[in-house]
Amino acid sequence: MTRLAAARLSLLLAFALGLSGCVHAVAQGDLSRFAEAAGKVHDQADVAFARANAISRQAAIDVFVASRRVGLSDRAFPPVLDADTIAAWDAALSDLERYGSLLAELTDAGRGARAGLGVTTLGHELQSGQAGADLTPGIGAGFAALAGILVDSSAQSSAKAVMRRADPEVRRLLVAMAKAVGSDRTEGLQGTVWSNWTASLNGTRVAYAVAAEKGDEARQRSLIADYLGGVDKRSADLRALSALHVSLLALADAHAAAAAGSAPTQAAIIAGMERRLGDTRRDIKTLGGGA
Repeated sequence: MTRLAAARLSLLLAFALGLSGCVHAVAQGDLSRFAEAAGKVHDQADVAFARANAISRQAAIDVFVASRRVGLSDRAFPPVLDADTIAAWDAALSDLERYGSLLAELTDAGRGARAGLGVTTLGHELQSGQAGADLTPGIGAGFAALAGILVDSSAQSSAKAVMRRADPEVRRLLVAMAKAVGSDRTEGLQGTVWSNWTASLNGTRVAYAVAAEKGDEARQRSLIADYLGGVDKRSADLRALSALHVSLLALADAHAAAAAGSAPTQAAIIAGMERRLGDTRRDIKTLGGGA
């Protein structure tokens, strides 16, 4: 072989190795984006739940003051989500992030075996624990089904093979989580928030009726402003939960896209999640009320 031919062969080999490395990096990046998407939804849940609890407490205070009761009790001011429920949501979303991260690591030759063991461990943890069971039966069943797949798939080295097998169960799980949040004001957490706001705004309606009977126009105008401000905040709260509902369903699409290796689809889904989270934060900042 001539020196020129040898040089050309070296260049071709270097190009081929570089190309294969790029393909590997893209594949790993594609899978890791599901964990990123799960993290975005986790952030969105934290903001929406904190806001819902803040408003729930304010509504309870309004009802309590209007009742003219003199004895204080923490039972009179229940949150939409108690500490245990918030912890259960946090654990469920954290498990999904961990699942995504472990599968991304399976594509790394240096960490594949360790990640495979991590997938098995996560599967056993989900089987033996109460993942999602404290939220709704559907969420608990979804995690149990995912756990079984992770344990059964432990010998597989292909992350995409695991994801493809798990995809139907991940979708069912995320649909159950979305249903728990509610698609509108008639169900789930959205229904609870709507009820809290109805109770809070009813106090303003009663106070307005009294002021109207007295012909107290200054008081009437003040109460109208309070009422409309409450309506705006109610709309913002429901928008935050509605956006979370949409993002949970989008997370199921992100999982399917990762299993299919569709990077553009994942990028578009994550961009939508970021936009919804940004909109929620802007709403809260504009109207006040924490989170």
